[in-house]
Amino acid sequence: MCRDGALESEMVSGNNSFLRWPKLNPSARTEKWFLDEVAKAMALAQARIDKNPKDAAALYALGISYGLRSNYYWVVKKAWHDSLKDATTARRLHARVEALEPDNVDARLVEGCTITSSAAFPGPGAR
Repeated sequence: MCRDGALESEMVSGNNSFLRWPKLNPSARTEKWFLDEVAKAMALAQARIDKNPKDAAALYALGISYGLRSNYYWVVKKAWHDSLKDATTARRLHARVEALEPDNVDARLVEGCTITSSAAFPGPGAR
């Protein structure tokens, strides 16, 4: 994504030229590798949460994993609905972290970024 210039702050600005870019086309191997690695991280975090639902570190890691996948869907695939679904899950997980650890500023940062970036999502019918 960085190599393709897709990690710029202008992506979430009001005059977002990114929305008009064609979606990125990583190789099937690259896409599989990325999504498999995110899935591994999710499985590891979920296994810890299954043992202890109040494991703040695992909740945070799972939220970050959903956030990374959300970014992939948004930037690479332009799959708005899938991206928003994962971003919402990430935000909810980090809200749980904040409830367990009120001083965890990283969890609050992720919540704020999710709210801010969701404002850049195109409306119905956007391409």
